[in-house]
Amino acid sequence: MRKTLMTVSVISILFLSGCSIFRSATETVTIKTNVPDADIYVNTVPVGKSPVSTSVKRNHVISIVARKQGYEPTARSIEYHLNGTGAADIVGTFTCLFPAIGLLSPGIYSLDETEIYLYLVAAQNKD
Repeated sequence: MRKTLMTVSVISILFLSGCSIFRSATETVTIKTNVPDADIYVNTVPVGKSPVSTSVKRNHVISIVARKQGYEPTARSIEYHLNGTGAADIVGTFTCLFPAIGLLSPGIYSLDETEIYLYLVAAQNKD
């Protein structure tokens, strides 16, 4: 009985720990604007016209810029945070070292926002 309990415990620790390593390194972000077809740039790379969805690294701050002729460009930065899976890996690391593997992956983080709305304002004529 004790051997069975020990085997179940070890298997549980191995399968339920280090889960962050199995999460995707990217996260999908959807960007919308109040003006249709605004050009959207993520980290200075054009990703399309609004509304647009794109995959970004979940463990990096991302910079989003929306531009359209006749409107002032608008920008926004999105931060990231430790997610629940990452927190579980940290706690699990104190129980056994195996979950520490998950701490090496970007899966321990999530972006603060994945639905972003940018508001463009009409440009002022400078006559």
